[in-house]
Amino acid sequence: MLSIYIGSTVLIALVVYLSWRYELSLEKTTVISTLRGFIQLILLGYALKYIFALEHPAWIILVILFMTTFATHAARQRANKRLGSYKTAFLTILISSGLTLSLMYFLRIIPFEIEKAIPVAGMAIGKTMNTYALMVDRLEGEVQKSIDIIEGKIALGANLKQALQSVEKASIRMSMIPVINNMATAGVVFIPGMATGMLLAGASPVYAVSFQIAIFCMIISVSILTGIIGTTLFRSTVMSAAMLRPADENS
Repeated sequence: MLSIYIGSTVLIALVVYLSWRYELSLEKTTVISTLRGFIQLILLGYALKYIFALEHPAWIILVILFMTTFATHAARQRANKRLGSYKTAFLTILISSGLTLSLMYFLRIIPFEIEKAIPVAGMAIGKTMNTYALMVDRLEGEVQKSIDIIEGKIALGANLKQALQSVEKASIRMSMIPVINNMATAGVVFIPGMATGMLLAGASPVYAVSFQIAIFCMIISVSILTGIIGTTLFRSTVMSAAMLRPADENS
């Protein structure tokens, strides 16, 4: 285990050096994120030992709500906080991940058991968080770039949904690109994390791959739901003048 920690430290040191050498200003962020992730994973390991011992299904819901709350905070740190409230971000992540996970449990792809439901829920919520951040960033950029066209459509009688339709579609497509690329290269360019973990644990390769396919389908489903739900909830705030105009134009 010591060799794992030493090797990981060497890799992070390389990242820090390259960031410093090429003046990328990522040194502090890399170190802080690494230490934060290390501490969180250590705490997770101890926490899961006790969480997996819980038997009542209500604990699954409580843990998922906790993960959703944390994911909302993290997503809003990465995205523009001006676009949508905390409530909007929370609802986007909760509804999109909740619908997808509920379908997986209903179809018995994942049993509603805490030791199996929680890890899969973490993957769904994590992907929702990433998709949300990408979608918000692209949505603001697209609206700012197309503000004159959007205002022209509204002036000609289009409602808000019709005026924002093209930028919403562009934002959703952009947020889906990483997911689609991963699916297109899975099994050829890389072995996905879930399948890798199951193979290392001694599972049958066919079973591991079959389960990974289900996880991929979950991820792409939760991603497109995040984009659609998020853009729908943002319509009431995305057209604010302060959001659309750069600071020098608003002054």
